Amino acid sequence: MPVSDEAIALHKESVVIDIHCHPTLKIKLFDYDINDIDHKFLNNKIKNSPNDSISQMQYDLPQMEEGGVNAIWSSIYVVEKDFVNKSNLQIPNSILKFVGCNFSNIVENTFLGGPFLQALKLMDKLEKQIKDSDYRTIKSASPKNYVQLKEALESGKKCFVHSAEGTHMLGRDLKSADVYLQNLETLFNRGVCSMTLSHFMPNDICYPVNGVSPETKKMMGLNFDYKKYENEGLTETGKAVVERMLELGMIVDLNHLTPKGRDDVFEINNRRNGRKRPLCFTHTGIRLNCPGEKLTPTIEEIKKIRDCRGVIGVIFMKYWLIQDEGKPDPGIEFVIKTIQDIAVICDGKYDNIAIGSDMDGFTEPMDDMFCSKQMPRLTQAMLDANIKPDDIKKVLGLNAMRVLEEGWR
Repeated sequence: MPVSDEAIALHKESVVIDIHCHPTLKIKLFDYDINDIDHKFLNNKIKNSPNDSISQMQYDLPQMEEGGVNAIWSSIYVVEKDFVNKSNLQIPNSILKFVGCNFSNIVENTFLGGPFLQALKLMDKLEKQIKDSDYRTIKSASPKNYVQLKEALESGKKCFVHSAEGTHMLGRDLKSADVYLQNLETLFNRGVCSMTLSHFMPNDICYPVNGVSPETKKMMGLNFDYKKYENEGLTETGKAVVERMLELGMIVDLNHLTPKGRDDVFEINNRRNGRKRPLCFTHTGIRLNCPGEKLTPTIEEIKKIRDCRGVIGVIFMKYWLIQDEGKPDPGIEFVIKTIQDIAVICDGKYDNIAIGSDMDGFTEPMDDMFCSKQMPRLTQAMLDANIKPDDIKKVLGLNAMRVLEEGWR
């Protein structure tokens, strides 16, 4: 896809932020390094291709530099043990090691300290690589609050802001709600800006809706009845966790959460008497275009996000944009349609839209935008759709910066 000089110039003068991606997942799975573009897998150097979505690294410093990406919400994810137990991911670790994949190390495991300590270790591993970037051409940082983020961006550094996907990483079966809250504050003090409450499996805070596409579910042999939990809301501990997140200034991500759980979060936020925080769906399409999946927000929920000055991060996966997994798999046009549809719902304004690619996660990337170095294609596509430059800048990163300023303290 050709990118014009106009699009390149606009992209360069924009702050570009992806509010949901998973470099730590690939770092842990394949022992990759964000400082090195020539990652190795099966003893071969990988060139980015939509056919190598599992093995390739989509977010590292060289690709962020080439793609003009300034910052990401780097999502920490410890794979839920039941997600493995209820699927074909129970492949013996010896086979996984043979193909160069350390999968067992990212599955929650009491012998490794449980999901809370495992999450901290993932953050440590990324931060060590960020520190190593001090000796290289491309500098990076891991800011712990909005002020540090702004200063790092102004100094030209690429920023990896910690986020977390799934409150199972606060722990399981803990002795009291206070222990979950203590672990939450530990993550907050380590610089976690946002937490997705739910993910693929139930936890002690809340319950999930289906978040796996049909083809992926079939490939994995995933056998789990998500409909069983569709009408469940937050647990009592979950309500306490959300209240504390809003009080601290950790952004609440509604992705993967049941509709009743999302209602609970909106209600808790509305009770803050003029002190509402911005809420997010960090990586999704919308129900209007994906009517069969309750993971996607409804028109009413999009308006609630607008009213609390939050954002919806548009995912770079065709299934969650138009509920189709057909091949070939181009998707930029559906990203643009989703962006425009959200704007229409939000009174013609582009104030509540962001990028939430989910790259480096368990997703099938689009054939026409499958790694971060291709991000200028999105700017070109928005220009081609006659979206105004000022609105393009909002989608690329200004909306995310506003949400961080108002929601992360």
